This record gives sequence, C-alpha cells and structure tokens, in this order.
Amino acid sequence: DSGDIVGGAQTLGSVATGGAGNINYTQVRNNMEVGSVSTLGTVTLTASAGDINDNANDGTADVTGSTVTLNASASGKGIGASNGGLDTDAASLSITAGDGGVNVQDIGDVNLTGFSVAAGGNVTISALGTLNLIASIAATGTGTVTLTGDADGNNTGGVIQHVGNSVTTANQAITITSGDADSGSANVELRTVNAGAGAVTIISRDGSVIERAAGSSSVIGGTVTLTADSITGAVGASGSTIKTTAATLNATSGSAGIFVTETDVVTLNSVDSSGGNGSITISNTTGDMLVGGVNAGTGAVTLTSTAGDINDNASDSTTDITGGDISLTANAAGKGVGTSNGSLDTDAATLTVNVGSGGANVADAGALTLNASTLAANASLSSMR
Repeated sequence: DSGDIVGGAQTLGSVATGGAGNINYTQVRNNMEVGSVSTLGTVTLTASAGDINDNANDGTADVTGSTVTLNASASGKGIGASNGGLDTDAASLSITAGDGGVNVQDIGDVNLTGFSVAAGGNVTISALGTLNLIASIAATGTGTVTLTGDADGNNTGGVIQHVGNSVTTANQAITITSGDADSGSANVELRTVNAGAGAVTIISRDGSVIERAAGSSSVIGGTVTLTADSITGAVGASGSTIKTTAATLNATSGSAGIFVTETDVVTLNSVDSSGGNGSITISNTTGDMLVGGVNAGTGAVTLTSTAGDINDNASDSTTDITGGDISLTANAAGKGVGTSNGSLDTDAATLTVNVGSGGANVADAGALTLNASTLAANASLSSMR
C-alpha cells in the first residue's frame, strides 16, 4: 500500500490504494499531469523538474488524501499552472513551489499546514469549505496572493488565520475573500496581513471581517479595503478593532458597524455603513486623518486623531461625513478639525467637537444640534439651514 514510483513524463490517470495506504510518487523529468490519485492515507507528489498540473480542466478532485504534500520547486515551475489549477480533497495540505507559482483549489475544508513559493511566484489557494491558514504564506519578488474560502458561495466556510499565521508580499497585492462573486455568509478572521505598499483587499460577501482574537490583527497596505455584508455585516468590533497601517482606507459594513484603529496618516476614502445604519468608529495614532467620504446613514460616527488634525481631503463643499451623532476629536497641542482644505463638511443631527488650539472649521448641511464641546477661540461652526 505504500512505496515510491520514479518515472519520466507521466500522466497519472488513476492511482488508488485500499484503505489508508500511503502514495509517494516522484517524477524526475517533465510535467506531472494528474487525473486521479486517491487514498485515505497520505499522498506525496514530487515533480523534480516540472509542474504538477490537472490533466483536465474539470473541477473534480485530482489528489485525495488525509495529508497531501505537493512539491514542484524547480526554477520556473509550480503547481496548477495549467488546466484551471490543481483540485485537491485533503484534510491537511502542504505546498512547495517554484516561481511558476501556485493555483490550488480544495473541494472541502482544508488546513494549510506547510507552504513555500519561490520569489516571483503568484499564489492562488481556495477552498469550497473553510480555508484554515496555519502555515504562513510569504510571496516575495513580484508574487501576489489570492485566498478564498467558500469559493462556491454556498455558505459552508470562510477564511481563518490561526495562531502564528501571516500572509505577506513584497509590495504586491493581497486579496482574501469569503464567498464567490455574489454570496457567502462566513467571516474572514484576521491576524497579520502585510502587503507593504501593495493593495490589500479583504471581502466577506454576506458575513463580517473580524479579528481572529481580540488584538490579533495587523493589516498593512498602501490601500486597504475591508468589505463586509452591507446590511448586517461588521468590520471589526467594539473592543476588537481591525488594526491597519494604510495610506488609504476603504470600508463597507452593515448594521454591525465599522471599527478600525489606524497607526499612521490616513485618508478615509470611502467608509460606508449606511446600508444598515451601523456605527463607525475610527482612530489614528500618528499624523492627520483626511476625510473623503464617511457615511453611517443615521448611525453614529466617531473619528479621533490622537496626534493630528481631522481635515477634508480636498477643498470642496461636498459632504465628508454623514451620521446621526458625529463626534470629532483632534485635541493634541496645536491640532484641530478643518485646519486645511477649507471646512470639514458634515451632515449630522448632533455634532460634538473636541479640538486643540488648531481650532475647528466645520460646515454642516442641515439643522444642527451642537453638543457640549471643547473648542478653541478660533472655532467656526456653521449650519446650512
């Protein structure tokens, strides 16, 4: 039931063992084309000089085993380079690939327990169930990373980063999605995601984008986009905010709201929970907060810049912040609200402002109730009607 087979160019049409026997296959020349390799035990496939590919673009499991190990690490080689990627059915999956990259889809729940890809290799891993990220994924050079749980959108799984897991690139894009293009109710549960200056896009089609454990998240990218279900979903939670380091932040949620702590100067380009009137709470600990569009519908908006100003991102009269109760805090020494690019434009039922000596310059679009606020002598607050 176990052993090694060594060969040249080879198509594995059907290789199976009875029971839990192990399958170990090494191919020394050319590509390995896989039709069906199946056992209840472990499967180890090694292509010493070529790719490991599906033999047909069919979506059926090519490699089935309790633990599946795939090795195709020669220069220019990889796994799932043709015929729509390699399809697995594994409880545990370990991958080693060259700069030809990785394109693997599991047909159920899978634990990614080992991973390595050479510099420049792109990484695409998906699961029709839950994609459990145990081993870290590091794509270097020009390599990008795309990860998907519940890839068929039938609400049976999401993406979970477990203890010690991180997903990183060298200034290249990272995309993590729960669901297909239209549906998928499971969450994306985050720890460390670091694209350097590259874009990070994290989506839960019908669920939430949350921390795996309180305080565990760190999402780093030039532009970070966090998208949850726009009716009931959440981005972060009170007491378990998503921690970001981004030049530009986009976020969408529903009634459960948006909770983000940013470490740097940030532009809030499009932050929207209006579909469910969820509250929005965003703070940054370094530099200014520039506001393009923040819309909570009738929900509350709380923006805090610990060490900088809160300003419009452009000198215009379009509404920057919409909410029922809007609270703006920029009370470090010399700091304030609306200190450049004209006034900060709001549409609030109730406005609370707490600023330093930089003062406040706020123009509201409607009838406004001003809460007890700490304002400098040069504060300017106006209501359009």
